Amino acid sequence: MSLQPNKPNQESGIAAILLVLAIMALLSTVIALAVAHQDLDSHASLQHDQLVYLQRAQKSLRHWYVSNAGAFDAGGAGSTSPWNASQILAMSGAQVRWNATLFVSGEQCMAAAQGNICYHTLWFAVPDVAGPAPSLNGNNFNPGNAQYVSVSGERIESALYNRSMGQLNNMAATLQAAYNSYSQSSAIHNSNIDWFAPSGCTPSGSGPFQCSNGGYIDLSQFLSGSGIASRFNGANAWGLPVLANNSGNPANDVASPFTMILQSPLPWMGETLQATIVQPL
Repeated sequence: MSLQPNKPNQESGIAAILLVLAIMALLSTVIALAVAHQDLDSHASLQHDQLVYLQRAQKSLRHWYVSNAGAFDAGGAGSTSPWNASQILAMSGAQVRWNATLFVSGEQCMAAAQGNICYHTLWFAVPDVAGPAPSLNGNNFNPGNAQYVSVSGERIESALYNRSMGQLNNMAATLQAAYNSYSQSSAIHNSNIDWFAPSGCTPSGSGPFQCSNGGYIDLSQFLSGSGIASRFNGANAWGLPVLANNSGNPANDVASPFTMILQSPLPWMGETLQATIVQPL
């Protein structure tokens, strides 16, 4: 007698195998999704950490720039940085992580009320693991897929420029008030007396200040003996000296209304800020 195959049992076995395969496929999908989600979370966390790192470096680089603005931008238009990227990072204290790279532009200048404002721009970038890397072409920065921060030398130098110009104007106003005070307190109020210069310095000089001898002298020297030297800061926002001229061109030491000039150099060679003080009549 022959045995017939047990078809119900065979079909149950096949169904069980198919069920196991389906469960395995489902588990694989779940695991893949979990891994992908974990990768996304890890990438987002990494990007956040890199951004925090870049923002801290930005503060260090900005502080360094402000402290070294005069020397950094002394070269003028078209010049390269006096320090390379590695030196700037070392001086600023910014640590390099994730292959971060500092890019430094050439020096650019823009016209100001007097002279120019010259500056560099800094970009600090962390490249992405994939996609285009950051690059600098001339003064044009292309971040590619990188995260980056920038430091605007234009803003820094503009602030220093405006502060220096404000200093000169305040000094000019103080000296003009002092001139008026000296003139009014004199026994003889005479508009033909040049109170900006001492006797013998100019044709009509009779004031309490020192003679600039036809050119410019340091402000502290000019104020020596006037009694108001302590009211003045003899340097501009870059730490460069303020000079005074009370005799010789461009000061008018010949006829009323007499004038004197305050001048202070800009860091980029050959340019100055200037304030003219006019005799109150």
